[in-house]
Amino acid sequence: HHAVRGFWDGGRTFRVRFTPPLRGKWTYEIQSVPADAGLARRGAFEATTPARTSHGFLRRDARYPTSFVFDDGTRYFMCGTTYYHLLLNARAHDRWQEAIDGAVRYGMNKARFSLYPSPAKGGVGRYPLSTPFADEGLMHPDLDHWRAADKVVRYMAQRGFLADVILFWTKPKGSETLLREDERYLRYALARLAAFPNVIWCMVNEWNYSGVPQDYWNRLG
Repeated sequence: HHAVRGFWDGGRTFRVRFTPPLRGKWTYEIQSVPADAGLARRGAFEATTPARTSHGFLRRDARYPTSFVFDDGTRYFMCGTTYYHLLLNARAHDRWQEAIDGAVRYGMNKARFSLYPSPAKGGVGRYPLSTPFADEGLMHPDLDHWRAADKVVRYMAQRGFLADVILFWTKPKGSETLLREDERYLRYALARLAAFPNVIWCMVNEWNYSGVPQDYWNRLG
């Protein structure tokens, strides 16, 4: 039994993403709080052989804790790069795929990028600023931003490439009071992206410069 959160994807559309760990028939039941008859569904689907480029989720090896291994037993040596503002590039329909393709040609196998761009007024370089939410209260997802994230993660998966998602950057002083808003953001991010087997997570980029104590990030983690 697996409990999986769904997410709103615009208008009257809600989605649930789930990656079965085993082949075979799976059944599901959808519920909501508050209850909504339009969301109450039951059904079944067949999990088939995974794509050639997918080895399952990346785990820390229980036998060798300083090493990583995929679900199918494939060993993994992490070698990657950082494209902090890749989502801004993707939302602007620029040449973001070339950055990923170039990293693959150089033998890399993952890239870090920020889901919540570093603080900047008016954008970064020639790209307009794009953030996960359209309001400061983190109540209204900016769906174009999240769909750009979907597109980037899917493309990386097709190339057998890991998406190392940075969730947070610096925060204003006193923002410990925003824990509830940050938890809401995390729930949405997990519901939307955690089913992609090529996603790994970075809670905060350089937490010691983030402006809030380590305990704050531990609680979110």
